[in-house]
Amino acid sequence: MEIYRQSDLAPGDRISVSREGNITTYTLSNASGSGTVESHELFCGTQLLFDDMHMDTFGEGGSDAGGFIVEHCRFGRFEGSFCDGRQFFLGAGDVCVHHMVDRKVFSSRFPTRHYHGITLIFDLPQGAFADFLRFSGIDFSSLTAKYLSKDISCVIRANERACRIFSDLYGAREKKDAGYFRLKVTELLHFLQDFSPAENEAKTHTLPADVVRAMKEAEEYLWSDLSAPHTVRSLSAKFGFSPTSFKNYFKTVFGYPVHEYIFTCRMQLAQYDLVTSDKKIAAVARGAGYKNVSKFSDAFKRFSGVSPREYRKNKTLSEWSILMPSRG
Repeated sequence: MEIYRQSDLAPGDRISVSREGNITTYTLSNASGSGTVESHELFCGTQLLFDDMHMDTFGEGGSDAGGFIVEHCRFGRFEGSFCDGRQFFLGAGDVCVHHMVDRKVFSSRFPTRHYHGITLIFDLPQGAFADFLRFSGIDFSSLTAKYLSKDISCVIRANERACRIFSDLYGAREKKDAGYFRLKVTELLHFLQDFSPAENEAKTHTLPADVVRAMKEAEEYLWSDLSAPHTVRSLSAKFGFSPTSFKNYFKTVFGYPVHEYIFTCRMQLAQYDLVTSDKKIAAVARGAGYKNVSKFSDAFKRFSGVSPREYRKNKTLSEWSILMPSRG
């Protein structure tokens, strides 16, 4: 089952493909960054994907994949767009269940340009897979009907049992043990069979496309000058929202409160400047919005675990710091 085909991708999207046994690795790239998708075939038509993305978006088109889709966010932020223009968001630990055959999830993005997760694709079970599910006590038809018959998708907010199952899958990634993967995937299907979407307190949190667009414009504005004294009140007025609405919308899209997001971006920019330039620490502090070097040093150590001088000496960039200065 092909997950991506170059002929069907959007302009600018590129893939390279390598195969080893039942594992296919797709290396993705476009102007917004790069990523990899490592696909393990568990049964014919059943795929376990490890998604490692460092980009803004990548096209969904052209896949042979269909049926029942389960996505789990481990780190970062996942944004799905429905055909009607609404958009939903997954944070760490969240699970989304949807149906790709009907193209109900039209496209996906990664608002923080940083995403690690798992995607499970179940085609209509047949042969050995159908037998395995029946033997395991899984009623696949009832399971899919429960999640997909009434809603465009179901989002399950971080759940202890689901997180443990996905943690086990991540932990076994290097072993590439298809038999173990099948057991854990069966355990996940049992969880979904037992779980009641009606009892899920956090329903799918969707936002209109124009609100999401405004939040992304606000984020680009923040990045245009991180040294400026941005406040929720000034940002909400600039983009036409009440302060409360702006705070709620921003956190839905990016997963952080506004003040925490600004602090994180400033520290990541400081990390980048310390390693890639010879700016004096006072200049790095000013670029991060600090007039007082001592206060900057205290904040930087709280964020990075070491002082700015020690960080520069170690010349070690965090994953986000490599990417984030190019944003906006």
